[in-house]
Amino acid sequence: MNQPNNKDQGLSFKNLLEKLQEDSWQLELLVSGFAIVLVVGAYEPLRDLNLSASLLSLSIERNFFFQLPVLILFFGWLSLLVNLTAHVLFRGLWISTIGLRYVSGEVDYEALKLSPRFRKFLERKIGSFDRYIEGLENLCSIIFAFTFLIIFSFISFGLYIILVGAVSNFLQGLEDIIGEKPSKFITVSTGIFLLISGLIYFIDFITLGFFKRKRWTARWYMPIYRFMSLITLSFIYRPIYYNLIDNRFGRRIGFLMVPYIVILGLIATMEFTTHPFFPEKEASHLRFRADYYDDLREERSLVTTPSLPSPYIGNGYLELFIPYMPIRDDERIKNFCPGFSSGKKTRLGTDVIIINTGKEPPVDYRAKADSSFLCLTGIYRVTVDDSLFQAIDYDLYAHPNQEEKGLRAILDVAFLNRGRHELLVEKLQADSIAWDTFSIIPFWVE
Repeated sequence: MNQPNNKDQGLSFKNLLEKLQEDSWQLELLVSGFAIVLVVGAYEPLRDLNLSASLLSLSIERNFFFQLPVLILFFGWLSLLVNLTAHVLFRGLWISTIGLRYVSGEVDYEALKLSPRFRKFLERKIGSFDRYIEGLENLCSIIFAFTFLIIFSFISFGLYIILVGAVSNFLQGLEDIIGEKPSKFITVSTGIFLLISGLIYFIDFITLGFFKRKRWTARWYMPIYRFMSLITLSFIYRPIYYNLIDNRFGRRIGFLMVPYIVILGLIATMEFTTHPFFPEKEASHLRFRADYYDDLREERSLVTTPSLPSPYIGNGYLELFIPYMPIRDDERIKNFCPGFSSGKKTRLGTDVIIINTGKEPPVDYRAKADSSFLCLTGIYRVTVDDSLFQAIDYDLYAHPNQEEKGLRAILDVAFLNRGRHELLVEKLQADSIAWDTFSIIPFWVE
């Protein structure tokens, strides 16, 4: 039996690729259309994921580990939506030029009867119609690669930031392991190395290989390049990057990468001021806030301030919920209850796998629960108009909105007259016995 020739197989595969290149515009349009539908449909799940990450970030000090992946996902979603929409528009324009060329061929400047000044200008600026079609073809063909190159580049940046944060946390955690802080030299030198390596790698990336082209930099840049390639996973998209910048047209697109990312970020965060005499931010104490009320709060938003079920009270009882956010409340609790520990720590774990190192004695959490509850409730003070409520009966409560944990209290306000009143919630300061205003919530007794 004759064995297949590897050379013939290579030629056959190359011919297949060239055939696919010629007919790829049909697949591009099909994929873009389906992808746009999927990307638009992914907006709601992405918002839900962002909501969960925001809830976690309000409970953990170094919350960028949760916020950064969601930010990368959102940026990837926005890049896909913008670029795929642009691809459909440009590919549609390309198809229209093909049809127009079939009808009228090249641009006939003679038939236009232009003045010599304008004819020379247009011939220089427009040139051949075929060249215009070729430019559209190149642009449409490169948009897909450009899109995913941007997404993976942003993922690489996120991985680099996560590495810097992880190293910082590790160095700070060494104190608990070895009993003393690492030397300042180790901390500073590690930080400088990561910062300079990342900066050099970024400069080489946006300049399309400046340090790799110079002999005097190639020797010392190679270790940095390999180290950064490993931690950023750039080897996944490296062939796309080098295939893009190995020609003049691709290099032009490559130089636009960073400005494109900056412009996309600015567009995503842009807002207009259309009511100059409406002091919304400057006079927050005069603003009616819908997030204070459960029946007015926007869907897929977190309860981060004290809230009431409704601005209208009709049965003489006021139901108050105060959210507990560890990132902003734990220091206040420690100030109110110095030396007390609940015995629990912020951790990541499951109910299936339980690891016990045996280094710490078991903690009777039930015995500490009452003390922990008193410490939590002691940092709040509630006033309605000028009446300070004493000995409020709080309950531990998970709000049905997004299971936000906090305190729930039912206040008897039957003594209030019909009309507008104000609920004042104050919180103990983190480093003194003074009180800060947490929220002022207006409500109306029917």
